[in-house]
Amino acid sequence: MKPLLPYAAAGATCLPVTYNLTRGGDVFFAPFAVAAIGIAVALLCGARSAKGSGWLSLRRAALAFSIGAFISELAFFIHYYITVGYDDPKLSVGIGLSIVEFFTIALVGSFAICIVNFVRHHLASTKG
Repeated sequence: MKPLLPYAAAGATCLPVTYNLTRGGDVFFAPFAVAAIGIAVALLCGARSAKGSGWLSLRRAALAFSIGAFISELAFFIHYYITVGYDDPKLSVGIGLSIVEFFTIALVGSFAICIVNFVRHHLASTKG
């Protein structure tokens, strides 16, 4: 479980990093920031574990990243709801935006992790 904590932490940092990008109009740069975080955590931590195949741990790494993103999104939404959301007439827009942000972060980050580990595995198998 401990080897997956960096992936969850990386997923949790994606929303704070991309928050100003999405609210400031640079929404197209946000997926690149998420991909960079996913690539960085995959390069630093890898997805191999002592037990099981690399693909099983790869799925776990992507799931841990997604769970971290979900927890971060949930915390941000709770903060939004407590501060202004209960009075916001467009609360449904905030809910929809949170759902879209979560799925985008989870998909882009998990895809980046999978690509990096696929390339790493391919390079390791062609060496030997």
